[in-house]
Amino acid sequence: MKKPVVIIFSLIVNLMIIHLSFGQGATISGKVTTLEGEALSFASVALKGTTLGSSTDKEGAYSITNIPAGEYELWVSFIGYKTIKQTIIFNNGQDIERSFVLEEDANLLEEIVVSVPGGRLQEDLVVNVDKRELDELYISSNNTLAESITNLTGVVQNTTGNSIGKPVIRGLTSNRVVTYAQGTRIENQQWGAEHGLGVSSNGVKSVEVIKGPASLLYGSDAIGGVLYFVDENFTNRPVEGVFETGYFNNSRTTQNRIGLKTGWGSIRLNTFLGFNSAGDYDAPVSNNGQGSRVFNTRFNETNGKVALGFVDSRLSTKLTYTYLNNMFGIPSETPFTGDFTRDFELPFQDVTQHNLAWESNFDVRDTQVDLILGYSVNDRQEFNETEDAPDLHLNLGVFSYNLKFSELVKTNQFDLTVGAQGLFQVNRNRGTVFLIPDGESLENGIYSLLNLRASDRLSFQSGLRFDAKTIRANSVVIDGVTNFADFDETYNSLNYSVGAKYALNNTTFRFNIASGFRAPNTSELLSNGEHGGVGRIEVGDQNLTSEAATQFDFAINYQNSGFEFLVNPFLNVINNYIFITPTGQTGERNLPIFAYLQENATLYGGEVSVSYRPSAYPKLLLQTSAALTFGEDSDGNPLPLIPPVNFNTRATYNFGWGSVFKLESGFIQVVNFLEQNRVGQFELENDDYILLNAGVSASFRQFQFSVTAKNIFDTSYVDHLSRLKTIFENNPIPNPGRDVTFNVRYNF
Repeated sequence: MKKPVVIIFSLIVNLMIIHLSFGQGATISGKVTTLEGEALSFASVALKGTTLGSSTDKEGAYSITNIPAGEYELWVSFIGYKTIKQTIIFNNGQDIERSFVLEEDANLLEEIVVSVPGGRLQEDLVVNVDKRELDELYISSNNTLAESITNLTGVVQNTTGNSIGKPVIRGLTSNRVVTYAQGTRIENQQWGAEHGLGVSSNGVKSVEVIKGPASLLYGSDAIGGVLYFVDENFTNRPVEGVFETGYFNNSRTTQNRIGLKTGWGSIRLNTFLGFNSAGDYDAPVSNNGQGSRVFNTRFNETNGKVALGFVDSRLSTKLTYTYLNNMFGIPSETPFTGDFTRDFELPFQDVTQHNLAWESNFDVRDTQVDLILGYSVNDRQEFNETEDAPDLHLNLGVFSYNLKFSELVKTNQFDLTVGAQGLFQVNRNRGTVFLIPDGESLENGIYSLLNLRASDRLSFQSGLRFDAKTIRANSVVIDGVTNFADFDETYNSLNYSVGAKYALNNTTFRFNIASGFRAPNTSELLSNGEHGGVGRIEVGDQNLTSEAATQFDFAINYQNSGFEFLVNPFLNVINNYIFITPTGQTGERNLPIFAYLQENATLYGGEVSVSYRPSAYPKLLLQTSAALTFGEDSDGNPLPLIPPVNFNTRATYNFGWGSVFKLESGFIQVVNFLEQNRVGQFELENDDYILLNAGVSASFRQFQFSVTAKNIFDTSYVDHLSRLKTIFENNPIPNPGRDVTFNVRYNF
């Protein structure tokens, strides 16, 4: 125990020495308000081209300290308001007080995006990036982080009850959607249908979603898109924190978290802890009179995060450790139960994720250098026969690096970014059941990205990337039979991206063509055994080749006087698309045998969204969106597990009534999924359904309260992407019924 303490103490001492060596910088502070004089909390105040910035508190106050002398461009932004850009000259030891008044705008995309080189406003991006602050989701309380981000148009989820959610972007999921947290790629055996996201919402500030191939910046596997989670900022105050507790009446879920932020000079420390517990969820009473709990959909989550950093304009470095443990019940032979319990019964999963990330960025002349080193361990145990020892036990260790030189070359017309990324993964079996063999994989990639500004209206972006991925696996002999043969294969790929943005008055046009590749994973290549979590035998194919995707993406965004309209069609052509399908045969214990196959595929569709804030009722915001995704193979047959056409309509009103006790806002939401009758072989069709949700929030001094009701009419429905739809033969299990959520947050 002494060694980690000594290391942390030494790190703090060294950071303090570095801080003292830089001397006394300048400070800027003030408030951010609306034209009506109301404080804007969570507004972003940042110095462009540096790591210095702040978010406003509940009173709209902000403060940025330790600013070295020089000239900077200050950006003040908040969703729904026009961004202010102001040039300020700072002198050492100077204290500047400056407040800002933001004017409302329909532009919901006016937000700084950090998942792209250099950090840019969304309006300046050539590619579309959807960004959502997690505080915006506060009133729409959700069971999981994956459920929260389904509020973004074009994003849905594969679910196993309330507990496990896997994001689906434009029909693609699992290894085709890459997840980043703390600047590192999250690897958690995501090829499994019942393997979740692997990220907790605790300590996360926002999520940025890139739809379609993003291999250029994020490497192999990102042919479906990227989820980029951004951690909460450090504080500029001596101390601040939050305590939050919530209760979901349907599954009697309790959610509790606490966060504490503090700092000394340029030294910062963030700490977060959380625990969630849920029983089996209750199906709607209209389910043919079977209104009861769905057995073994219970779950627990324990999470923690510690971030220690040094923040200065010349250098920013942060060491982050995150811990996540999930206990998931596995629905099996018994669909329903009349009893309620939080105790785990066979079968169940015990999954632990450790992530350690060191992020450092600094300036070399006019170039921003970002270096991120990561190490993670995913320990996955499945208990099917006994609670004493796991049957399936996979241990995955991952080393990663990410080196980026933003704006290495920069003029008034163009800038060039270059970078390199790599992963080394080691998988080991520690159980009695082998689904995949022991093995390693190594991947490295280099890339360049060029931004060209032809005029104030016209911008171009292009890039190239080369990747190489090697997969090695060792043969396994069980009871004298070779279940897995030796394997050693390298996959190479060269990918590109070309895009253009043209702004004409109130309309912006974006067009992008991007390629991506995904090497087959160990599961697809070498699986040969029982996968207890999904109740089947899976068989891989060593002859599978890499998937190669090319997506065409076109977007038109119109904004004017409180009105915004966005239409974003896409076409994604994937050669050698890999999928798993039943063979019609059975194996041991009469389990169905599934095999991995390969076929060319095409996915197409798009998203449409409309937002309107009437000038006569500026506190009212009306939003509606639609997402359409279609997928088929080269013979015109529908691909499996494609989400149906869906609509999401929401009305939000910011009351702002009261002084001490304040009624903040309320919303009404209607979600409509159409029937899905374009299904793959052996896949069940799905009926349409409509859900009504509503919620209200209030505050009292430093307390915030919210009450949310989901599926208000207790509608009986089965989501097309729910695993519980097919896990019980001829007995689709409905999704949860009415769920009323109570949430209390205390900020200090």
